[in-house]
Amino acid sequence: MTQAVEAIVQENLPPQEGAEETPVPQPDGVLETKDESGQVTQRLTFKAGILQGPAEIFTEDGSLSQKMYFRDNQLDGRCESFDDKGELTQCLTFLQGKLEGISQYYAKGKLTATIPYKAGKQDGEAIFYAPNGKPSGRMNYSQGELHGSFQTYNPETGNLLTKVSYKNNILDGHSELYYPSGVVMEKKFYVQDKLVGRAIEYFETGEVKKITHYEDGEAIGPPVEFDEKGKVVSG
Repeated sequence: MTQAVEAIVQENLPPQEGAEETPVPQPDGVLETKDESGQVTQRLTFKAGILQGPAEIFTEDGSLSQKMYFRDNQLDGRCESFDDKGELTQCLTFLQGKLEGISQYYAKGKLTATIPYKAGKQDGEAIFYAPNGKPSGRMNYSQGELHGSFQTYNPETGNLLTKVSYKNNILDGHSELYYPSGVVMEKKFYVQDKLVGRAIEYFETGEVKKITHYEDGEAIGPPVEFDEKGKVVSG
């Protein structure tokens, strides 16, 4: 929720229980707020003093900046934001004041990300896009935390660059890095954000370059290094 939207909600919340109330007229219908030049800055819909229905926020030059829908003083439904050229930058969906469903983000008219939400928290697979429209990353969330597979791609070729696993926002499981060509560069394994077992680095030819053993995040002994022909050169 943007600061402008938060301000609208706070300005129109009913008085808290026990607070001293001053009788004021209860707006009903469409209410416009204008600046000193007479330009409309926001247009809200009320019912018996409660935000209820469509709302719009405008820039200084009168362009539409945001449009949204309220139900009982809470964002509920589609909320869209626009840049100074009138192009869509965000398309969000709210349910009782919390993000719900797929949120979409744009730059210069192109989709840059889709992020799923449940009860206001990221939940599900988020996908990020490069300017050419191809995926540049996929990240899985559960209740607002990274949980599951996390992948990044070379948007030109579609090849994997990174593939790791998270559990409750912590690295946990297999981790793989790739050369731009798609060949494996490195394989590691994490338990609760600490390296465990063998970490293997590879030449782009696919031959093993280095092997390091880890225990509880600490390297055990010197690494074993190889040349591109598989001959041990150190360790």
